[in-house]
Amino acid sequence: TSPGYGNDRPVGAPDPSVIGGPDPSVLPPQADSRRRSAGGGRFGGWIIGLVIFGGIALFNFFDNTTAVATLQEGDCIEDPGLVEVIENVEAVGCDQPHEVEVFAVVEFDDPDGSRFPGNDALYEDGMDRCLPRFAGYVGTSYEESVYWVDAWTPVEEGWDRGDREVLCVIYEVTDDFDIKTTSSSARNSGR
Repeated sequence: TSPGYGNDRPVGAPDPSVIGGPDPSVLPPQADSRRRSAGGGRFGGWIIGLVIFGGIALFNFFDNTTAVATLQEGDCIEDPGLVEVIENVEAVGCDQPHEVEVFAVVEFDDPDGSRFPGNDALYEDGMDRCLPRFAGYVGTSYEESVYWVDAWTPVEEGWDRGDREVLCVIYEVTDDFDIKTTSSSARNSGR
């Protein structure tokens, strides 16, 4: 077994059975009252709780993380990078620096309970559904546009839970084929 598990303590490591201090039932009454007041008395727990809650609320206020399943046409997001499964993305206003924009959300025709068609087949079907919607969003044909298209399709676990949406996304690339950052929407850009 590995060190740190079971009885295989590294040489010199303390015995976990003696860590933790004395049994509170044998402490004198004044030691017990000092322990309670060390957190600020009766209100100490509330103050600590409010500080923690406030920190979480503040973090969530500034956190732009959005579940991919909630994205809608016109949403702009930061590039999630090369990942196999995208669950959350950083949503931003389209007038803020971003790399990717959702130009359509399309439902697959497959009924709930249907067998997962496979990643490649689902991607091809998704692209077939996305490309016809491109010109209506951007204002020019895909062939004449500076934008690239991708179809974000459900993974097998999502499919099994009933996810039947494809997210049609667009982005622009540099001469080195890196995704370009922009601060404007592609909607009706004619680009």
